[in-house]
Amino acid sequence: QIGDVTLWSGFRGDGKSSLISYLMMSLLAQEQTVFVASLEIKAERVAKRMITSGLGRLPNKHDVATFVSECGPNLIFCDKIGFITQNELLEMMRYSYQRYGAQHFFIDSLMRISKLEEDYPQQAEFMNSLCEFSKSTGVNVHLVAHPRKPPPGVSGGDKSVKGSSAIENSVDNVAFVVRNRNKDGLADYDTEIKVTKQREL
Repeated sequence: QIGDVTLWSGFRGDGKSSLISYLMMSLLAQEQTVFVASLEIKAERVAKRMITSGLGRLPNKHDVATFVSECGPNLIFCDKIGFITQNELLEMMRYSYQRYGAQHFFIDSLMRISKLEEDYPQQAEFMNSLCEFSKSTGVNVHLVAHPRKPPPGVSGGDKSVKGSSAIENSVDNVAFVVRNRNKDGLADYDTEIKVTKQREL
């Protein structure tokens, strides 16, 4: 959908980052302009993951040069590691939309936004700002949020994200990436995406 905010979650090692990297690469292949705020790892590593997901193997120098030449004009990085304020991030997003026509915005992760960790009212305010930006411009926002730790034996896809209920209530879609830890043979699936919320359905 146009103008959606999608929440992505999943436990470490379940494939969330790989899936998002593939999604970004697919959008770039369609000549969509993508803004990436990966606040946990440097832009170079994000790009390497994207190329690897697209090729299905580690890239060589030629692959990197081709990626930069073909995808570089449509790829915008928030060149910051660590924490960022709500206002600074939203200002970057607005500028990327107005100046470069960015259509998809990826934020990894919610808990890298300053002062949101335990402040539920601030979490709600930030989510409202993201949704207002998405709806007023028609762009799609993809937000990564960490899940709550489930009780023993409970699948991560059956739980909600860590933080205020406003996080999930505000967005249009919620998707959990869950690795099949009981995979039995080549015919079985590796990972599934559990869509726990879709506003249009």
